[in-house]
Amino acid sequence: MKETAIMLTWNSCNALWVTLFLLKVSFMNIVNNGQELFVEISSLIEQTRQAVYANANKATVLLFWNIGRRISSDVLYNKRAGYGKQIVSALPTQLSWWHFVEVLPLKTMDAKLYYLNEAAATMIGAKAMRKLISR
Repeated sequence: MKETAIMLTWNSCNALWVTLFLLKVSFMNIVNNGQELFVEISSLIEQTRQAVYANANKATVLLFWNIGRRISSDVLYNKRAGYGKQIVSALPTQLSWWHFVEVLPLKTMDAKLYYLNEAAATMIGAKAMRKLISR
């Protein structure tokens, strides 16, 4: 979910950058004699683009800091992890992207976790997992 938020933020930044670029190109075509106006508007567009990227980077850093803080408090109980100790479950590394796609339509988090754990324990593929869910 949080990765999606990051992607949405990044995609929003790219969409805004494209919009600002097109606006800049439009002003280049419209303003023939007003070179000063063009330079000023171009500068405003560039400043806004830089501010958007800075805010997206700030939001991403804050997101990861909050994730780390939650892991520290909820998983490690505010203690330091031992060197090389596995902190987060290896479950995501045992499953493919398609396993996660298959559980998205399920209504409860318990059901999603149940089927993901079953798939990891039995090492079944996403197609077999779909059949398991449909029973």
